[in-house]
Amino acid sequence: MYDYLVKIILLGPSGCGKILLMVNIGRVLSSQTIGVEFASKIINVGTGTRRKRIKLQLWDTAGTERFRSVSRSYYRGAAGAILVYDLSSHDSFIGLTTFLNDARALASSNLTVFLAGNKSDLTSDMYPQGHDPDLIPSTPSSISSQLASPNDWNSTKGRRRRKASQSSTSLNFNPYQTATVANEETRQVSQEEASRWASRHSVPVSVEVSAYTGDGVEELFSRLARIILTKIELGEIDPDDPLSGIQYGDTRGWDDEGSVKSGLNMGEDGRRSRRTRTGGGWSSGMREWEAVFRLDGIGRRRDLCHHGIIPDPYRAKAEDSVQWVGEQTWIYKTSFWAPEHNASRAVLVFEGLDTYATIRLNEQEILKAENAFIPERVDVTQLLQKSSRNCLEITFQSALAVDLYFSSSIDESMELAEVSATAEIEGGVSNVRFEIQHNGLLVGSETVEVVNGIANAIFRIRNPHLWYPAKYGKQSLYFLNAAIIHDQLICDTFSKRFGLRKVKLVQKRLEGAPGTSFFFEVNHIPIFCGGSNWIPADMLIPRIGPAKYRDWMKLAIDCHHVMIRMWGGGFYEEDVFYDTCDEMGLLVWQDFMFACGAYPAFQDFLDSVNREATANIKRLRHHPSIVVWAGNNEDYQYCETEKLDYDPKDDQPQNWLKGTFPARYIYEKLLPDLMTGLIPGALYRYGSPFGGKQSSDPTVGDIHQWNGRFVSEFGMEAFPHIKTVDSYLEHGNHDLDRYPQSSTVDFHNKASFHERKLAIYLTENIQYKFHPLEYYIYCTQLMQAECLATAYRSWKHLWQGPGREYCAGALVWQLNDCWPGQSWSIIDYYLRPKLAYFVVKRELADITIGMKRVTASDQKKKQKYTPAHLKKTHKLQIWATNLTLGHRILALRVQTWDIMTGQKIACRSDTLPDFVLLPSNRSVEIDEFVLPALNVNGEDSFRIAVAAYLIDPATQQQVARSVNWPEPLKYVHLQRPKSLVCKIVSALGQSVVELEAEVPVKGVALEVAGDNVDKVKFDDNCVDLVPGEKVRIKIQGLGPGDEKSLGVRFLQGSKLD
Repeated sequence: MYDYLVKIILLGPSGCGKILLMVNIGRVLSSQTIGVEFASKIINVGTGTRRKRIKLQLWDTAGTERFRSVSRSYYRGAAGAILVYDLSSHDSFIGLTTFLNDARALASSNLTVFLAGNKSDLTSDMYPQGHDPDLIPSTPSSISSQLASPNDWNSTKGRRRRKASQSSTSLNFNPYQTATVANEETRQVSQEEASRWASRHSVPVSVEVSAYTGDGVEELFSRLARIILTKIELGEIDPDDPLSGIQYGDTRGWDDEGSVKSGLNMGEDGRRSRRTRTGGGWSSGMREWEAVFRLDGIGRRRDLCHHGIIPDPYRAKAEDSVQWVGEQTWIYKTSFWAPEHNASRAVLVFEGLDTYATIRLNEQEILKAENAFIPERVDVTQLLQKSSRNCLEITFQSALAVDLYFSSSIDESMELAEVSATAEIEGGVSNVRFEIQHNGLLVGSETVEVVNGIANAIFRIRNPHLWYPAKYGKQSLYFLNAAIIHDQLICDTFSKRFGLRKVKLVQKRLEGAPGTSFFFEVNHIPIFCGGSNWIPADMLIPRIGPAKYRDWMKLAIDCHHVMIRMWGGGFYEEDVFYDTCDEMGLLVWQDFMFACGAYPAFQDFLDSVNREATANIKRLRHHPSIVVWAGNNEDYQYCETEKLDYDPKDDQPQNWLKGTFPARYIYEKLLPDLMTGLIPGALYRYGSPFGGKQSSDPTVGDIHQWNGRFVSEFGMEAFPHIKTVDSYLEHGNHDLDRYPQSSTVDFHNKASFHERKLAIYLTENIQYKFHPLEYYIYCTQLMQAECLATAYRSWKHLWQGPGREYCAGALVWQLNDCWPGQSWSIIDYYLRPKLAYFVVKRELADITIGMKRVTASDQKKKQKYTPAHLKKTHKLQIWATNLTLGHRILALRVQTWDIMTGQKIACRSDTLPDFVLLPSNRSVEIDEFVLPALNVNGEDSFRIAVAAYLIDPATQQQVARSVNWPEPLKYVHLQRPKSLVCKIVSALGQSVVELEAEVPVKGVALEVAGDNVDKVKFDDNCVDLVPGEKVRIKIQGLGPGDEKSLGVRFLQGSKLD
């Protein structure tokens, strides 16, 4: 039993006796894969009510340069450090500075450091004949090997020698290694010199100890424990901070003398186990477990990383060094008293076990699990021990199982909704009282009898409060409550939140185009689904947490997203993800978890899929945000690529099982049957992409290419923020691999052929350079931004009203990232938006204006055999898109500029209107005119930039803005502005950055550095400037006078250079 668990690291060169210090306090353990030794000791501090038991977890790290690069990773999460040197070796003393600097850089920010001179040293005359006395014992390599305790040593002639019977070969220790006492004749480091060094380096304590006799060792650790406890009591250290290196102990309500919160323990047999506490109530405990226990495959890495046992897998190439974690057997344990309860049955519920797991209760196997997506329930009534503690991986929740769900329908007038509420119940109860509430007000209530384990009630709601996607209306939510009643007593209550909406997928013939439309209609409103794809936000999933999920969804909503697609290669997300989408109005396209392959269809696998799908459909079916389900991601595309058996005309499911694409049975038989039975009327697609004669058909269904009726995947990759790159480089901005083509940087890009693709995209579009790295990152992000802006702008242009919905959705691959690296995401792993995020935000705004250059050639050739002398005419098409549900009349302004001089050029168009009518929920053509020419042949279009604006005539406020440039940008002679003004002003109580320049400037990006990166937020970024206009961007975190904290970068230049 102890109050606090404190991680302490022993630092210093090899041969200074660090391991012998640990031997003095008890058994020392080692690990083959960890490569360090560790021990623990409980220190009693204080008396009376202030008495605390501090458990020190001691880690001996490598002292040789060869192994220090590995052991530095274990410095993380340390609350204390003891610098150990040999009194008889001045070289060992002067080498401490490097260890100290590393520890202060990597360990807890409130690290407590002691300096300890060791009076024992190794001598050369004790080794057997023929043994090399200079050979330093290597890093231990056995799993859970045990070093000798003090009692394992024989005393011989003033020296200590390990008993020959104690095997030490697994540790690579010389069995004849000895220790002697250093006398004053051999001393090379005086107490005065050590004290001066400690004072100069702000080390509060300098002592001398003897690893040989044990003198001073106990006091050393006790003194360290006292200082750390004082810091805790003064509030200087918060044990709740995961980076403090301290966790609460088991005397604070934890159950089994194991470590608290950390939960990670090393048993004497070397196996890791997790311990946690149990509550006193029947349903308590599970929520406290979620942060550490709903994990296995992923969570074990998170636990080891948190405790400094493995390095952060996102740093450098550390991912390779932690692969062993998934290859080991891990045991998580807890124990509990059977709680008092009146239920007739006791049931254990496992919400997710990843992936193969054997569950034992009191040493008896109760479950074998093999699918991470299936929750498991086990009746343990007969196995519970009343008189002693029960041993298990997790604890109880209610033994009364209730599946509460509903179905709903809304009439065409949207004025009457019918809700059918159902409770399926395990256990003997007589009645269920259903209630529906909205905003705390009772909408309806009915008590019904349970018949054959089922209770059902039907409610009719007039003038229902409807749930709408973001931007189209409110996200009204109801609560369905169920009280389980037996013998006139309420046994338990359950609740589900839901929304009422009518969803259709409209696929009908189009005017003047082949194929059919593909758009979603919510509450009779056709929706252009601009948005993105979602992948797991972390490879170590428990790191995410509810707050981070909400931060991600808030970024999506702020980016004017309407839909987010749950990719089938990840996992069924946590409830908080879907809850947040319900609240914010994000439509969800939900894939079943099959992706990019050919799955089997033998009976055991089909049974597993059935259970997985059933469990997750039941868990998620009440969410109004989920509007469509798809059987897989790209499996039909894989089938086509590999030429597997697929005959659309064969409608016999049993035949499908006999071919080379048996998974068709899952997508076209098993899953749709489950959907029909569990969510009648819900939209289901066999896969994504799917439609037409093949999955790449651009005229039917959805597509994962750059053209189609609904583009459910498209993207372009780019580097993340420079601070994110520095985060995965071992030495940050001083790392030797801090350049675009380095080994570590390449390692953090998992895209196939990424080097070639990035080079091609950059070379074909812009002038770029590798150095400095910050500018290269800017170039990749600008390229991504231009690419996605063009795509969204063009596809919205094809949303042209009833019968002309030529494109109805565009979901970029991808919104987020699962680790720090280069990828297609528009926001990097640390929630830092790339430049593409801001241009997507602008292009998905309610009202936008778009332009496109087209070139027409005179077909009368001046020479017979070459087109070189064709006369070309450069035209500009202009259109606008209005996604609101009301018409708008706006003023139109178009200006043209000479890019090289900044001179304004007259725009000669007799058809360009002063005002434009924008019908609701569609795009409209405005004009097409010939670009002005600076010479008679019109061959100078690469000198002209065009700016177009839509302005509210009533308020004179700018509603939409766009700047069109010649393409490709690499041909354009962009000028470096002589005066690029960047000023922070205050406007209407907000800080605003004002930008202006005397020549057109492409891709102006605002930046901050250092600690301000995550504190300063821009409302917009990556903007184009033209003369005579101030572009204003709202900013949080800086105010007037803080301009020195801002950097400005633009294509082919920077105010940072």
